[in-house]
Amino acid sequence: MTDDLRYALRLFVTSPGYVSIALLTLAIGIGGSVAIFSACYSVLLAPLPYRDADTIVVPVSTNVERGFDRASIPYADYADWREQRDVFAHVAVWRPLPLDVAGTDAPERVEAGQVSAEFFDVLGVRPIVGRTFEPADHEPGPTRGVVISYGLWQRAFGGAPDVLARKLRIGGTPVPIIGVLGAGAMWPDEQALWLPLKPSQFTEDQRSRRDNMIFESIARLKRGVSLQAGRARVSAIAERVAREHPEARKGWSTNLIPLRGYVVEPSLHDALIVLLVAVGAVLLIVCVNVANLLLARGTSRSRELAIRTALGASRGRLVRQLFTETVVLAIGGGAAGVALAFAFIRVLVRLAPDGVPFVRQMAINLPVLAAAGTLTLTSLLLFGMLPAVTGSRQKPADALKDNAAGSGIGRRTLRLRDSLVVVEMALAVVLMVSAGLLVRSFNGIVSRSPGVDVDHVIAARLSLPGRRYPQSADCVRFYQTLTHALATFPGVRAAAATSFLPAGGGGFGLGRVFLIEGEPEPPSGPDHPASWNVI
Repeated sequence: MTDDLRYALRLFVTSPGYVSIALLTLAIGIGGSVAIFSACYSVLLAPLPYRDADTIVVPVSTNVERGFDRASIPYADYADWREQRDVFAHVAVWRPLPLDVAGTDAPERVEAGQVSAEFFDVLGVRPIVGRTFEPADHEPGPTRGVVISYGLWQRAFGGAPDVLARKLRIGGTPVPIIGVLGAGAMWPDEQALWLPLKPSQFTEDQRSRRDNMIFESIARLKRGVSLQAGRARVSAIAERVAREHPEARKGWSTNLIPLRGYVVEPSLHDALIVLLVAVGAVLLIVCVNVANLLLARGTSRSRELAIRTALGASRGRLVRQLFTETVVLAIGGGAAGVALAFAFIRVLVRLAPDGVPFVRQMAINLPVLAAAGTLTLTSLLLFGMLPAVTGSRQKPADALKDNAAGSGIGRRTLRLRDSLVVVEMALAVVLMVSAGLLVRSFNGIVSRSPGVDVDHVIAARLSLPGRRYPQSADCVRFYQTLTHALATFPGVRAAAATSFLPAGGGGFGLGRVFLIEGEPEPPSGPDHPASWNVI
């Protein structure tokens, strides 16, 4: 085996062009496959960074008739679930909240969350500095403290060890920092800080109404309680509520979705699987291409192999020599592929759209390295065995003839090479057609009119601090002043304020069920839901 390895390395040194092409082809195929597998592993397979993550569920409101399968929940439902201690170990609600904050540097706009008691208990998260919220933090009165993310700690305070002695200015109001969470320890991962949600900040009507679906929820099942048992319990509660409040809950039910299933939406899951299959097809094309290279090289070495056979080398000895050369080539391609995968992963992280969960955790870890080893072994078997066996089957007499390239085994080799080319072309055509259809669909989406003229239109999001603008009239005056001032700028034709931007531009969507004159009111009559906007 040592002689085979030494001979293989010597051949590669004497054939740098062939080796470079083969290694580069393998490296690109394996590197791309490893990078995409790393993305799929991070999003779909990697263990979530929470204790007993398989017991964490997200309660959602559903209404089949109205097309809702992941709607928010009312506070009253949360109050009901808190009493089901034989099913839930912890239950919490929270609300996303964009805020303007400032530490020691310029202010920045961040995504925050108002969270109820037990929120951090549901996730099983503990701070690396300080503490999380206590029951007293959710009592009426000024905000006693804020928990910040590791990223905000680094950006706003430079990772200062005395961060608990600092204050974070939120909407112009200084708030003490009581805790810092570890990097990558929280969901949603885009949130930078968390404030205590206080029941007193909502009216009794907001807390008791069964159609006030403005809260997000998360819960942890008790150990030993199955997902099916949890779903049965919340469904039974939803049926009771629908009977007691038909005017508000007609057609509504409740479902529990595992945390990963909630974070990774079905469309994202399917897209990643399709991408993984496509990259697998590319790797197969690479293997076929390298197999053709090996067959071509085997043809050029036919006289050498014939002479070795004539001198007494057995067929098994030749297969071992040729396969050793293939092993060295595959290992080199696999190593180069892993090196390329590091670069590909950095590109994928930068190009990943907002909202793709856990993509920042992409890395070359043990499972990904195992995948790289598997891909290398698969590549070895796909492109290595056939050329090795074919090259050892030739007859010395035919190979030593001057016209050996067109006789006997040579014709079979040529037919095999032609077949591999056909397979390679077929796979390439399938990929090209699929890519063309994808580009066509994407172009159709991009070129489709959104229903409004978006040319020369710019938008900005802002929120007003409640301390400076406590009344609705104060907010109205601010926006009137702002829009009038913007309209006077050179080049500005018009300026306006709205609660929700069209074409998915963001904001706060408003929706209600409206009554139609002359029709019976729900529940005896049909619902007429519609969205509305404040401008």
